Amino acid sequence: YGVFCRDYEGLCSEPVQFQATPQQGLPFPVGVINGDLSMGYHARIPGWHLRRFSPALPYPQIEIGEGKALLLWGKYIPWDGVALQRVPVKPGEKYRIKARTNNADKCEGGVNDGIRTFLGADPAGGIDPATASVVWSPYQWWPQWRDQALEFYADGPEATIYLRGQNDMTCAGMKCFFDDVILEPVGTVTPTPTATGT
Repeated sequence: YGVFCRDYEGLCSEPVQFQATPQQGLPFPVGVINGDLSMGYHARIPGWHLRRFSPALPYPQIEIGEGKALLLWGKYIPWDGVALQRVPVKPGEKYRIKARTNNADKCEGGVNDGIRTFLGADPAGGIDPATASVVWSPYQWWPQWRDQALEFYADGPEATIYLRGQNDMTCAGMKCFFDDVILEPVGTVTPTPTATGT
């Protein structure tokens, strides 16, 4: 088999050749590519694409950083950006995104909520993080590794998951970390009973 990645601008990576061994009885996983962030070097991170949340703010930097985690960061400027990935889903099924997140706050005075991490999902599979269809988790700002999660119902055959870092400060060393990203099915939509006359 040969595998390659195509980004949203239509550019292709070099194909990677490998041998596949058929296996029976294995469950079909939800396909998050490079969810453990173990592959990549600096800005080349298989499976993930960088976008600004708002055109009014500059791009943050993105790379595989400390401990092989995805790192969003910038110097001396506010920034707001996402790493996104489209994943195959079943329409009407409920899913949960889980990830470990962390923040580094180097501003004078210590800890504040000017640096934040979010998890997001577009149930329809769009690639604009600012669209109204995207749902977001509550943000996490504490500077230590914590678990974040978000649940959503899929609208179509693909959904988009977002790892968002947001910084309001003008200090150097403001960083958001993401690791161990998992998407798992939770259940299907329960139809709402229709009232009938007697």
